[in-house]
Amino acid sequence: MSQRVKIALYALTTYLQNKFRKQPKNKRVLIVFQQVFGDSVLLLPALQGYMELYHKRRGYEVTMICKPAILRFLQDIAELPKGLHVEAIDFKRLFDDYAYFKEVVNKYRYYAEIVIAPGSSLSADLLITTLCTNQRYGQISCYRTRKPLQLALFQRLAYTDAVISPAGMMKIQAHRLMLNYLGLIDYKGKLSSLRPQPKIIESRYCIICPGASTAIKCWPIERFRDIADWLIDTYNIDIYLCGGAPEREASNKLIATSCHKERIHNKVGDTSFKEWASIVEYAELVLGNDSATLHIAAAYRRKCICVAGVYDKFQFFPYLVDELEDEGNLPITIYKDMPCAYCRTKGYFAGAGNYQCQSAIKLGKCALCIEEITVEEVKRVIENIYPIN
Repeated sequence: MSQRVKIALYALTTYLQNKFRKQPKNKRVLIVFQQVFGDSVLLLPALQGYMELYHKRRGYEVTMICKPAILRFLQDIAELPKGLHVEAIDFKRLFDDYAYFKEVVNKYRYYAEIVIAPGSSLSADLLITTLCTNQRYGQISCYRTRKPLQLALFQRLAYTDAVISPAGMMKIQAHRLMLNYLGLIDYKGKLSSLRPQPKIIESRYCIICPGASTAIKCWPIERFRDIADWLIDTYNIDIYLCGGAPEREASNKLIATSCHKERIHNKVGDTSFKEWASIVEYAELVLGNDSATLHIAAAYRRKCICVAGVYDKFQFFPYLVDELEDEGNLPITIYKDMPCAYCRTKGYFAGAGNYQCQSAIKLGKCALCIEEITVEEVKRVIENIYPIN
């Protein structure tokens, strides 16, 4: 029997046993956050909302569990709410290691009276299914998962209350929807802010982020190269490439085929979290795929442009907020509307229902809705928000 099957059976067994167990009444709140860097930036204002809703003065104790890298990232560049306790667990191992899954379940099964998931995912849903409380709240984007069957099953079992955001609602507003549902009626979705960093680059520069967490999101690298060369020729400005270590190969290819190799500086996978934030904070323009670098740029109020797909249309880009607390720049999003939009939110995987798109994705290419975006379209948007002096 595989590790994943054993984990699923253990989760189901524990879920059934919990129906006959005494539930904790301890005013502990557990926030289960399985997502990645960009999502954690978007979550920051909502975390302050949770601390207000479940205030220490009223006897509450709030704990968030997240990936180890997310904990280090937030500690380095963000101001976490006072009183929030954060613990790290390995969500990838949680999904693949039966012994580790049991260890984590044993730690948190009776830990909290209230459990909140700001975003649904299989590993978070599996864990929450095992937690012994009848107050398990999950935020689900647009549609409940219908297939694969195991994903749909655990999403159903995990939450006593599923807060489903309507199609077209951006994640910042979805966090507001959850907090309003839980009782913080006056909460408004707003831009995140990050801790100011020392300036480490003195020259003028733009940032290009040619990678992302998955190839599905990545505009073709040769088009980013064409934009980089055009920016250097047109604006006489250096280019810095940012992103995570797995994206290094793509960034190397961009530089290798550029006409201006000496003016493109590759920082992909080669910075600390603080250095990454600093480079973004002082950039004149940030351009890239839907990725953490773009969310960091928005938090620092930089001019930024996202090349995005519509597989989970409007969930992350374009930015939609309920209120702007200060002057700044909301990211500009370039996307192509298509009849198969929302494919990932409906079918869990990008390309669901579109054979041509699925075939491209299997070959390691981007989704068709991103492939359709041209270099000339991106140039026009850059010229609109970043005038030539």
